[in-house]
Amino acid sequence: MKNSIIAERTLECSQDPRQKVIVKLARPKLNGRTKAYECTYQITGAALNLTRRAAGLDAFQALQVALGMIGIEIEHIEKKSGLRLTFSDLASSGFPAIKVEG
Repeated sequence: MKNSIIAERTLECSQDPRQKVIVKLARPKLNGRTKAYECTYQITGAALNLTRRAAGLDAFQALQVALGMIGIEIEHIEKKSGLRLTFSDLASSGFPAIKVEG
């Protein structure tokens, strides 16, 4: 994933701004076996180390699904840990849990 990262965002814990969570998104790649595009994302920091893949019929759908899954993961992390993760001046992470149809 290291060479294929297309986006990275640092989130702060509102309870402790020194605590950071890093979200990285890799470019979608075609899986030759399944013929689906896969987009890997990673969430690390604050005792987290998650790496997941989202799949889609094309690269755009794989990106949309990955962004939606990141939003769902962040929501789950916040509920489970009690942390509030924010980005820049936003009151949230900026990753809404998007419902993707398809």
